[in-house]
Amino acid sequence: QLLRLTPPELPWVLEPTGAYSTQVARWAKAAHRTVLLAPPYQAKAFLRAITPRGKTDRLDSCGLAQYGMAITLAPYPLKAPWMDELDQLLAARKGLSQALAQLGQQEAAFTYAAGVLAPAIAALEAQRKDLDRRIAAHLKGSRAAGPVQALQQVPGIGPVTAATVVSVLQQKTFPTLEELGIGFVPYSPLGKGFLTGAITANQKAGAKMTPG
Repeated sequence: QLLRLTPPELPWVLEPTGAYSTQVARWAKAAHRTVLLAPPYQAKAFLRAITPRGKTDRLDSCGLAQYGMAITLAPYPLKAPWMDELDQLLAARKGLSQALAQLGQQEAAFTYAAGVLAPAIAALEAQRKDLDRRIAAHLKGSRAAGPVQALQQVPGIGPVTAATVVSVLQQKTFPTLEELGIGFVPYSPLGKGFLTGAITANQKAGAKMTPG
């Protein structure tokens, strides 16, 4: 319906809202439409400035359109299929690890239920090992194979951590650095929050942060 209602020459301006906005962007690009990314923090500040007292989907849509006309926006980034698959495999592994940690705590605390929990823990551990093999097989021959191998040369970084770092950095863009030909070297990225989510694109300068 959106494709029918919007002229082909007009770009779409989307805020990144996860799976929903990504699917919309895929549909629009498949129809050869231009899709632009509205950075969430900046877009919200713009919307508050023009509609300080009201907030509806219609007002937000009009505000994002005005924002797109006022600001030069970058194209909406879409992951390559191989990166999408890697992200999903890593997300599934994270879920298994969280479940294992919770069941492990319960097994230690609930002595009478330990016998019931042990088979479940063993099954999840087997699934996680199988998932690790799938992640390793997926990385072979992909664009991430080289960076993952290089990261594993750092003491303490295994294949899953290396794959996670590469996945996160693939989604980040540094236009000024790329324009000037400057390399990016993160300082203590895991502990200080750059890759753990403690620091986000919406983080205000000077705001208090809790390292992940």
